[in-house]
Amino acid sequence: MIAASMEKSSPFFLRRINIGTSYCVFQVSQASQASEIVELSLLLKPVGGVPAPTSRAEYNAMEDKMLDCFMFLKRNLVSDWKDVGRYLRVPEAELSRFSKESSIGESIFQMLLYWQRKNASEASTESLVKALKKLNRKDLIEEITEILN
Repeated sequence: MIAASMEKSSPFFLRRINIGTSYCVFQVSQASQASEIVELSLLLKPVGGVPAPTSRAEYNAMEDKMLDCFMFLKRNLVSDWKDVGRYLRVPEAELSRFSKESSIGESIFQMLLYWQRKNASEASTESLVKALKKLNRKDLIEEITEILN
């Protein structure tokens, strides 16, 4: 539970109940009125230059597309996955941990999930494409672009 206040006399409490790639939902209550709980949705920076979604269905569709990208990369990135992780600023210790704990495909998937969770709104498809461009992986970029459209 996170405690914060806008003024010293009116504290409120936030409890995260859902998080997506471009949004986060909290339950909010004031200490003096704990029985009155409201839900607060926060929009994060739009992913990869795509317009901000306006409904929960659009959020879910965006998350599904990112998951589709991750699943595609899990099967096709293989030899360059650690370098992609480095360009995405995933720490070496985490890359090493991922490579020891699972198969290559699962290591790639876990690395991408780690990057997405640690970077929240900054973890965009645009950032992923930039990392792939640095490794000259036009083949993967074309497929990801296809998945996103």
